Amino acid sequence: MATQTTESTFPQPSPLPEVTIRLSMSLEADAGLFGGVGIGGLAAGELPEGWHFALWEYMVLAVHAGRSADGFPLPDSGVHFTITQLIILPPIEATTSEDDVHRICKMVYSVVWDTTLSLWNGWNAASLPVEVEATQSSPK
Repeated sequence: MATQTTESTFPQPSPLPEVTIRLSMSLEADAGLFGGVGIGGLAAGELPEGWHFALWEYMVLAVHAGRSADGFPLPDSGVHFTITQLIILPPIEATTSEDDVHRICKMVYSVVWDTTLSLWNGWNAASLPVEVEATQSSPK
């Protein structure tokens, strides 16, 4: 299993405060998914009330996009990504405007995409035989 925690801070237009997103994810291969991608993790109660569906949808799309960005094939048994922690500071509240929530969702998407790609690339690099890795990286 591979794990990663990422923290990103984004400036916002005045007078809004900057937004910090902390994300922890894990990647497990041999997931018994027959070549598929599983995504799990946070329950609706762990995401901001009223916005959990929108956030989850952005996170699922980001995992699929990040996983497929580098072209490595899926193992026959599939992989499973688990989002174990998502902290948004300042938190999304009932008074947060819809426009602000969608802007934050786009930030969450970018952090999840980047973290997924990093986990996937690292897992694939660790899985390659040394001679294959050396052959693929040697200049021509």
